[in-house]
Parts: sequence; C-alpha cells; structure tokens
Amino acid sequence: MNYLFKSLSIFLISTAIFLVSCKKKENSYIVENYINIFEFENVKNAGKKLGGNLTPVAADEHNIYFNAPFGANLKGLMPTITLPQGVSISPSADEPQDFSRGKGVKYTVRSISGKTQVNVKIDIANAKKLVEIKSVVFSKDKNKLSDDSESVNEFYKGFFIKKTPERTYEAYDREEKEFNAKISIIKNDIYVQIPYNPVLEVKEAGNLTATVTFANTPDNVSLINGLPLSPVSVNSINLEVPINIGNKEFSHANMLRGITKRIRFSKDFGSKNLIEDYLVHFQYDTDELSDQCDLFPVTLGLGESVDNLAFTKDYLHNGEKVNNTYMCSLLAQKNDKGADQWPCGAVNVPTITPVLTKLITDDMGFSESSPIEIHFKKEVSMGAKNVFDIALKNDLKKLADGKKMPNFKFIADNVVLPDGAFFSIEGLRGSNCNKPRVQNICVQNPTELFNMYNLIPLKNNGIIFKVVAQNGVNYKIYRLLFENKYKDNSSVLSVVSTAKK
Repeated sequence: MNYLFKSLSIFLISTAIFLVSCKKKENSYIVENYINIFEFENVKNAGKKLGGNLTPVAADEHNIYFNAPFGANLKGLMPTITLPQGVSISPSADEPQDFSRGKGVKYTVRSISGKTQVNVKIDIANAKKLVEIKSVVFSKDKNKLSDDSESVNEFYKGFFIKKTPERTYEAYDREEKEFNAKISIIKNDIYVQIPYNPVLEVKEAGNLTATVTFANTPDNVSLINGLPLSPVSVNSINLEVPINIGNKEFSHANMLRGITKRIRFSKDFGSKNLIEDYLVHFQYDTDELSDQCDLFPVTLGLGESVDNLAFTKDYLHNGEKVNNTYMCSLLAQKNDKGADQWPCGAVNVPTITPVLTKLITDDMGFSESSPIEIHFKKEVSMGAKNVFDIALKNDLKKLADGKKMPNFKFIADNVVLPDGAFFSIEGLRGSNCNKPRVQNICVQNPTELFNMYNLIPLKNNGIIFKVVAQNGVNYKIYRLLFENKYKDNSSVLSVVSTAKK
C-alpha cells in the first residue's frame, strides 16, 4: 500500500497543478498526462537531509504528495523530471529552485509542435489535515497499575517532581491539573514538560495513556499505534491513545536530549492511504530547579531525633523482618531476686530514629572528612526510640521466650526529603568497609537493605551517604553511626558542640 505522509514541524510538499491552455482535458489526472516523473533524488540534493529519494506517494487532479522528512532543507532543491516524448519543461531539471518560500515555483510544459502549453505551479503548502488535535491530557485514572489499583505506573510518576515519601493516589489531583495546563500543541508537535529528575529511570517497557480531544470528530480516520501496527477506528471527539515506552527509554540520560514518540493517523484515499503524524515531545522543564538537600533542618539541636530518617521496628522487607536488633528486648536479665526479667520487652517503640551527634557548622557536609554526623544510641532504656544495639553477635546469654536471633539487617523505610532530592553514593569511598579490627564506614544508600554489626569493642561502625538536590549539583554528606555498647572514652558518641565561638 502506498502512503501519503504528513510529518512534524515541516510543510509537506504539495505539488499543485494549474493549467493555462486553450485546450481543455477531460482526464482528471492531468499530471500523468504531461509529467511522467517529478521527484527529488538524494544524490542530486546532497546535504539537504532528504533521507533518501523523495518520490510522490499519491496524486490527484490537483496535487502530487511527497513525504518531506523532519529537518529537510527545501531551499535550492533540484528535481528529477521525466516527460512524455515531444514535451519540454522550463525551468529545466538542472536549475535549483527554492521550495521553502510557500509562493510556488512556476514550470511551463510545452509540446514540441507548440500547439500545447501548460503552466505548472509547484507549491509547498500544508496538505489537508486528517485530524486536528485540540488538547492532550494525562490522568492518574488512565495510568494505574491495574483497573482495581490505586497506584499509578512509573511513567506517570515521572511526570511530577520526585517526592519522598511518595504521594498518595489522591494527592496527584492538584498537580495533575497544573501539569496538563503546561502541555502545548504547535501544529503537529505536542510538547510535554517534565520536572528535572537525575534519578529518572523506568526499567520495564510499558504504555502511557493520553486522552486526546479533537477539534472535530474525525471522518473515516484510524489510529495506527503500537506493534504490530493495527488500525483502530476513530469515531469520537475523544480518544484514549497508548504511547509505548521502551525498556529503560524513560530515563534521565534520554530526557537530557528529549524523548519523542509518534501518534499516527491514517485514512483511505482511493487506492492510496493518507498518513498524518503527531509527535509527542517529552522535555525537561528546567526553569526552576530546587537546590534543597538537607535531610533535616540545620537548626536541629544536639541529641535531638532525626525524624526524617526513620527505621520501622520489625519492618517487613521482601517477606523478612528487618530493623529488629534492639537487644534489650531479646536478652534475659536477672532481677534482685535472681529471676529473669525483660527490661524492654514490654516497650512498644514503632520507629527508631538517630540523633544529631555534633552541632552543624557551615563547613560540614561537603566532604567525607567533615560530614554531618548522626548516630543511634546504645543505651538500654524503657523508652529508647533512638537505640539500635548491634553489639557482638555472640553476646546472647538467654533469649526471651518466643524471641529469635536478630538478623542485623536494616533499611530506612520512613524517610522525608526535600522535593526533588534523592539519596546518592556517587563519588563516596567510605573507609575500611568490612575490614576486621577497625572502624567500618561503608558507602550505603540507607533506603536500600544493608547489614551492620559492631563486631569488636570500642568501634562505632556505620554508613556514609549523600542527599542530592533536584538540580543534581547541591548536596550534603551524612555519616550514620551505630554506637557500640562496649566502649571507652575514645569511642563515646556523646553529643558534642563544634560550633565556633
């Protein structure tokens, strides 16, 4: 099947034929009577970005249609023309012409006998549109994980600034209106502005669903979308259009240059088939990028809880309970009568949070040698919301009934970050990670599962990580330590003020 294409951002080449002759022809396909071939060969138009030979793909009594590719230079084109025997044309095929002005180029076709003269005007103009898209919107209801789900897919999440913790399903409503209001349509180009997101990457392929509204109900037009190409009849003023996104295509690396997807419409035109493309351009909106990268307010007091980095007690992660190593609730101790007692067994502390170790100064947080330091306490106390005891694994004397050996696995599951900010370990080295008999500081994203022990006395092991702002430039470095139950004065993590006086 032959196709007539109408492409994004450029005019189609519409060859309009106007006859000035004393001899009227009844045959409607006049071009076929006087011109055998009118095309643009790539070799004759080097550097014009034609992408190959431009040959007609449909013709009627007034027009010859070409597919002009995006970015083609239509100035100074040299056509290739073949005429019937006994016919000449002026200007000749060897004379370059400017087809970009929209005013047309006049060709005169004459018979050798001089009895017939035809003036042919070749214009660059827009062919009749198959559809006119009035608006495009994306909604959470059309981009759910499943029909009965109240969670949106990862593609739709990428339309909005990254939030930690994630939005609820209902919270998208207000931002969705603002997002759709920024979508613009210029001719056959649809521009979708997405917040800058250095950690954007959707690994799985899938579909984004757009709701398209036409200016008028299309007439006998079909949507050709997806693989395999299967036409869907368009018989309404509104249409749900699936936009296929490939594996890892929706990513920060690709968004830096923009991602373009095609929506194609078709219509039968006699023995031909007309095609019209709209291109959807996903682009970063870089007008206002946040530079906020503080995990908690810099005014936080010494020893105060860092509630924005919380670890839920006995958190279920991939079917396994983690964050369960507060030893005081596991070990049996003797009371003054020699009976077993459980000093923390009755205390229900739902979340554990670290505390600020040192007062924050202006020079902290920009290097590994001077990070912002926070820590978990080691004290056994009745209300220990800041305690994780990760002392020697063989420290157990007797487990309380029903208690199990802790697994020393951790994950920060309840985190609050500035809008657009994210955790990163890029460029960090740590120190002596997993080496024996020394303090271990491992590079670790706290929201990813990690193991932590204090295997020897006097050493406070921990992790180091960064919080990076939405702009991908500003950051703060944090060190999280687990205070050792067995310590001397050199290893005590008492809150210390380092403020300059």
